[in-house]
Amino acid sequence: MGWETVFYFDVLGFRHLASGTPQAAMAVFSTLTELLQRPTLVQQTQQWSHRYSLSDSVFLTHSDPVHALRQARELVEAWS
Repeated sequence: MGWETVFYFDVLGFRHLASGTPQAAMAVFSTLTELLQRPTLVQQTQQWSHRYSLSDSVFLTHSDPVHALRQARELVEAWS
């Protein structure tokens, strides 16, 4: 298995938003799913080798660290 650069981001405040009822947690997961499927975000992340999400975290990997840093910067700038 080769080396991959990993860009990880976490949804701040997720625990607070999802606390309480199961319905509240499902609503937060549904919102996160909708955000991750937006065409703009999909277009910005499609150059990554792999894209994973787990709970309120997203992991993007790329074999080229320089490319990964550029893409991570563009993604953060676009969503800041």
